[in-house]
Amino acid sequence: MKKNAVSLLFCCCLIALAGARFLPQPQASGAPQGKDETVISAEVFHLGNDEKKDWKSFTRAKPHDGKKISLRFSSEPNKSERALEIRSGDVNSKCGVTLNSRRLGSLVKGQGGKGENSQYFKVPAGLLKKTGNVLLVQYEEKTTDDFYFGPTVLHAHSVARMKRLAEIEVVVTSREHPGRGLPCRLSVVRLVSKKAKIVEEPVELKLEKSSKRAFRKGTAYTLDGRLSLALKPGKYRVYATRGFEYGLGMARVDVSSAEKRRVELTLEREVDTSGYLAGDTHIHTLTYSKHGDASVAERVVTIAGEGVEVAIATDHNHHTDYSSWTAKAGSAGHYQSVVGNEFTTSMGHFNAFPADKNAKPANHKHKDWDKLLKAVRATPGVRVVICNHPRRQGFKKGPWGMIGLNPISGDFSDGRQWLGLDAVEVINGKSLEKEVFDNFSDWFALLNAGHRLTAVAGSDSHTVAQPVGHCRTYIRSSTDDPRRIDVGEVVDNILAGRVLVSMGLLADAKVNGRFTAGDLAIGVGEDLEVDVEVRGPRWVRASRVALFLNGRKVREEKIQHGANDVVKYKERWVFGGPSKDAHLVVIASGPPLDNSYWTPPQDDRYVVGATNPVWIDGDGDGKFSAPGDYARELVAEYGTDGVALAKALRVHDEITVILAAGLFRKNLELVLEDVYSKLQKRSNSELEEFIEVLKASRGDAFRSYAKTLGALDLLKEPPSTPRAEKKK
Repeated sequence: MKKNAVSLLFCCCLIALAGARFLPQPQASGAPQGKDETVISAEVFHLGNDEKKDWKSFTRAKPHDGKKISLRFSSEPNKSERALEIRSGDVNSKCGVTLNSRRLGSLVKGQGGKGENSQYFKVPAGLLKKTGNVLLVQYEEKTTDDFYFGPTVLHAHSVARMKRLAEIEVVVTSREHPGRGLPCRLSVVRLVSKKAKIVEEPVELKLEKSSKRAFRKGTAYTLDGRLSLALKPGKYRVYATRGFEYGLGMARVDVSSAEKRRVELTLEREVDTSGYLAGDTHIHTLTYSKHGDASVAERVVTIAGEGVEVAIATDHNHHTDYSSWTAKAGSAGHYQSVVGNEFTTSMGHFNAFPADKNAKPANHKHKDWDKLLKAVRATPGVRVVICNHPRRQGFKKGPWGMIGLNPISGDFSDGRQWLGLDAVEVINGKSLEKEVFDNFSDWFALLNAGHRLTAVAGSDSHTVAQPVGHCRTYIRSSTDDPRRIDVGEVVDNILAGRVLVSMGLLADAKVNGRFTAGDLAIGVGEDLEVDVEVRGPRWVRASRVALFLNGRKVREEKIQHGANDVVKYKERWVFGGPSKDAHLVVIASGPPLDNSYWTPPQDDRYVVGATNPVWIDGDGDGKFSAPGDYARELVAEYGTDGVALAKALRVHDEITVILAAGLFRKNLELVLEDVYSKLQKRSNSELEEFIEVLKASRGDAFRSYAKTLGALDLLKEPPSTPRAEKKK
């Protein structure tokens, strides 16, 4: 019994001591405790209130009544990173740690009263001063939670050294400019053995936030080509990329505890895009689109890291301007940003640019196509309107289905000729069609009907990890220097179709050695010589290339190339010159990529590159006529004379014949409807006259018959019928 009493007394003393230990005394001196550390405070502080007494599970001391505790201390200024160590427990709400007005992070949440964590916070170089340092620990959300923290120690070494992590310094430069850091994307993966196979798993990156960096799990963008990593001992790979124009940098990095390593990677610009600017016409931010995860500050870093040179901001129903964030990050020399807007409506999504950033966005709630597009086009500054991802909801539920597009003829059910559009998105990074040609076939039908729409490609990126520039629009330009880009020239060339579209591959075509995408090829002669070229970085493969005239595939070739070939295909194709005008498009495709350094938002089905049309002036009249133009002229000339129309169509291609047949049928239906209406009116008139004559003749006959009848006796019983007699 005495033994139990002594034990109980001893426990009570411990509890009393613990209670005293938790009494809040927020004073700190920063007394040095040794060469490598400074104790900011040896106290254990209890922060909370009496509303919910869960704090009694770990202390009898009442909590500090408030939402924060400040500790003032002195220290030697730090020329390099130092580690701040804080022990804490019972943290169930968001609680921030700030040093000299710089937020260092949040306390790790514990497991009730039993949870206790010791964690390190990075103290960046230059943050500490000799006197007047203030460490602030406070709630960052409304809560009744209470917790404890302390002691608090400032170490002389970095967090990585305190945790005995491997420290890796990654430096990326370009072959063209050795020694100069290159904006890029870095992918960091750990090599793990699973089922007798080595797989790559993305590494959780714990980096300090900076205006020159953007990062997520396994992915980091850097403006200066430098990145400091702290990794657990193990086997890793580090990949460096910068969009499709550049090659791949890769290093295997096996590190042990507390090891230091420098990794140098060099990227080479492999794909020649001289005369074209890499553009992304479809980019979002969390800041203004309100979904995804890339803030504007992060977005301007990712744009430079992917080598995008024309960045068109298209947040949902908002005019977004990147210029202030670009200036803060110092990324202006790498790209030209354009203010734009993705008008997100019930009729579809439409990118419009360039827009006056101070103008009020148009009403996106119109339910009528014409009213909606006229309002969008009336936005101050806007010159280009693009129909985005037209098949995302399926053809019928998408914008084409809503306004009744016939995917064969390119006509619309209401007979409309005005669309209010300048371009259509044939490749979208978030909505890849199952088949390469799905969106292209709709575009071909529209071109054949006479709608001059430029094909574009956009990433539709909403996140940091989803590469901006994953799908690109290469725009012809008089300069290759991003600092000298003329937005007016960019817009002019998009409207003129002087554009190539790309997702991994760059397809190009030159007709008769002179004419490329967007050009009117005149004086083509008897032979049509088409120089076809397909390019891509060494880490992308191409498998097929095809040429289309008026949307009809006239030639296709398999591509076989070496593993290190940048030019995947280069041949001259010769055709007989067409007697009528035709639009010529080349499309190349290849197998999907399976790697850890290119992570689109969905499983890739292919890589693809395509040209915009070269307009072939086959009839030599100095202008381009679409198949629909020819069909309308012929049907207007021959009317309902089907024999004469068929004879005239013999010199035209099958597309023109199909379109003419449709127009002829409509024309014939109108004629027959008119004839039927006239016949109906004539027959109605003659019928009325006949009825009047009939009425007169019948009236005379009835009067003659009535004279033969006797007087009608209403009181006389009617004679019985044999059936009535039988029934009776």
